[in-house]
Amino acid sequence: MYVGKIVETGSVEDIFTDPQHPYTQALLAAVPEADPQKPPPRLTLKGEVSSPIDPPPGCRLNGRCPLATAMCAQVSPALTDRGGEHYVACHNVWEKALFQMPAEPL
Repeated sequence: MYVGKIVETGSVEDIFTDPQHPYTQALLAAVPEADPQKPPPRLTLKGEVSSPIDPPPGCRLNGRCPLATAMCAQVSPALTDRGGEHYVACHNVWEKALFQMPAEPL
């Protein structure tokens, strides 16, 4: 959930092994790695957090998202089924992965 809107939902396994939304990816990238020899993937969202009192039009993450396009600033993305009850609300998530999660189980 980002600024009061669900951006991704699914099983624990789907969310932790295949995060699709840029905000979910950023949250998981912020988790410290237990092995200091293995640096975690880093994805830092820049910019200001949208106001929950006066959210912007379109996607609430659009001002901070590295995948944002003009459509993101105008149209709020609907939750779309990515298979297996894994839903993501992003116009551009299918374009590219921002980083790959480790293949080992959590």
